[in-house]
Amino acid sequence: MASPSLLAQSQTPYVGEKVSDEWCGNIYQQNLDWLSQLDNDPTPLLQWLEQKESPLLGLYFESLLAFWIKHLPDTELLAQNLVVGQPGLQMGEFDLLFKDCTCDQIIHWEMAVKFYLRYGATDYQWLGPNPRDSLQRKLNKVFNQQLRLSEHAQAQQLLQAQFGQNQVVSQAFIKGYLFYPYAGDWQTSKDIPAAVSPQHLRGWWCRHDALAARLNQKDSARCWLLPPRLEWLAPVVVMGNQELMDDDALLKHLVTYFAEHYQALMLVELKNVAGMWQEISRGFVVNQQWPH
Repeated sequence: MASPSLLAQSQTPYVGEKVSDEWCGNIYQQNLDWLSQLDNDPTPLLQWLEQKESPLLGLYFESLLAFWIKHLPDTELLAQNLVVGQPGLQMGEFDLLFKDCTCDQIIHWEMAVKFYLRYGATDYQWLGPNPRDSLQRKLNKVFNQQLRLSEHAQAQQLLQAQFGQNQVVSQAFIKGYLFYPYAGDWQTSKDIPAAVSPQHLRGWWCRHDALAARLNQKDSARCWLLPPRLEWLAPVVVMGNQELMDDDALLKHLVTYFAEHYQALMLVELKNVAGMWQEISRGFVVNQQWPH
């Protein structure tokens, strides 16, 4: 909730309803006491996540947001992943449906957390670590298909039958990172797509051989972590160093890994601040042939 949206609030070519950073910020501030209680006793959240356990980051993200909505004082969670149509003839599904009880309005969220790498020197493309995914393809799907699901007669009949009304407000809730070539000005680059928020989160990417050359200039003050996929959502803080690698250990790991695998790896660079290892940058390392 506290992180910036990946998308600009009102920017073409993807004009449509988006959950605003202002709304997210207000919700975050209003619920700090509740979040502190969850820190002290996360049992309700852990039980909720166990019911919907999945190795997929997108589904984990959706479950976290559904938990938020379920516990807000003026909202009623109605449905998660509600399918429109019959098995084999599905028209689509509503990611999340909830009622804003202050105005008796049904809200439909299409939710995603995405990570895209800038590729190309002139005609930039934004590709996922799995290059079959792209920013343009995702946004086309969200705004041209998913957010318009409630316009179809079959969807309206389902909404009316289940909730007693068929008029909904559809909004995109999209967070994530853009990753820029490490050799460039990745921390300050202005080469961003028109649809993306200037405040978006960012990182770097490079090929395996480029990272190896970079790490030849060893820095004993830093360490590296390969976070599990479900821990990609938040900045990393590590107390102790049992999971961490120095430059040499990371290089050895990458040589072994890319000898057998093609998938990109997320790395987090950390430095010790006041006795804790804290994230200072994150990036993807890709194989020599990526994105082909």
